[in-house]
Amino acid sequence: MDKLKLISWNIRGINNKKSQGDLKILVSKHSVNILCVQETKIGNLSGEDLIFIWGRDSVGVECQEAEGMSGGLATMWDSSLFNKIDVTKEARWLWVTLDEKSSLKKVHCVNIYAPHNRRARREFFGGLRGMILSRNQEKIIICGDFNSIRSQEERTNCQYRKEDVVDLNNFITTCNLINHNIVNGKFTWIGPGNKRSRLDRILTNCSWDLNNEWELFKIFTLPKKDLLWKRSLGEWDKELTEEIYEIIQRVCSDKEDVVSWKFNNKEFSTKEGYKELTKGIGEVESR
Repeated sequence: MDKLKLISWNIRGINNKKSQGDLKILVSKHSVNILCVQETKIGNLSGEDLIFIWGRDSVGVECQEAEGMSGGLATMWDSSLFNKIDVTKEARWLWVTLDEKSSLKKVHCVNIYAPHNRRARREFFGGLRGMILSRNQEKIIICGDFNSIRSQEERTNCQYRKEDVVDLNNFITTCNLINHNIVNGKFTWIGPGNKRSRLDRILTNCSWDLNNEWELFKIFTLPKKDLLWKRSLGEWDKELTEEIYEIIQRVCSDKEDVVSWKFNNKEFSTKEGYKELTKGIGEVESR
C-alpha cells in the first residue's frame, strides 16, 4: 500500500439508503482504506449494508452503539490490506488497532464523537488521554468530531467560548499530538446563517515518520455546498427545506454525484424551485 487513505465523516444517521449511497460513492471514488463515521444513530451495520457501502466483501467493521437516537460510531477498513488486532469501545470513542499486512505496520485508529457539554467533554478528553499516553510509542491517528475549536479563527458567526479552546489545546499538548492543517479549506461544518466552524479534525502522535511518503499527512475537506443552496432553499417550505438541506450537504460537485443526487431525489421534482435548485448542483466550486 503506497498511501493510507482515510475518510472521517459525521453523517448524522447511516440507517438509510441515501446516506449509505453517499458513503459508497466516496469509498469508491477515493479508493478509501479506512472509513470512520460519526453519529451513525444505530447499533450495528448489517452485513448487507456493510458490503453495499464498501462495494466489495473485503471489509472489516467495528461499531459503537448509539445512545438512543444520538451518537454512534463505525470504523471500516479494507480487510485485504489490514488485520484487526484489538478493539476498545467507550461511549464516545472507538479504538481499533490494525496491522498492515504487507509492511506489518501497526496503526491505532481512534474514531471519536466528543460531547457537546463542556464538563462531559473534559471527562471524555481525560479518559482518552490515558489511553493515548499508554500507547504513545506506537502510531496513533485520532479523527472525528471534537465539538470544539482551537482558536477564534476556526469559527465565524458562531458563539465563541474561550474555555472550549483551552480544553482542546490542553488535550493536544499533554498528549503530544500533531494537529494537521487542512490543505484546501478552513472549516468542516457550515450551518444556517453562514455559520462556520472547524469541529472535525485529524490528529496524530509523534511516532509517525513524516519523512516517509506512506506517513506524510495531507488533510482535505470533501467538496461542500455553496451559499447558493441557502438562497435557493429559502424559497422552499420549512419541512422540505430541512430534509433537502441535509441531503445537499453531502453532495459533491462532480457530474457523477449530480446524476446520482437527481435520480435518488425525484420526489422533489414537482416542487416549485426544483429546477433552479438542481441546475446549480455541480456548478459550484469545491470548498
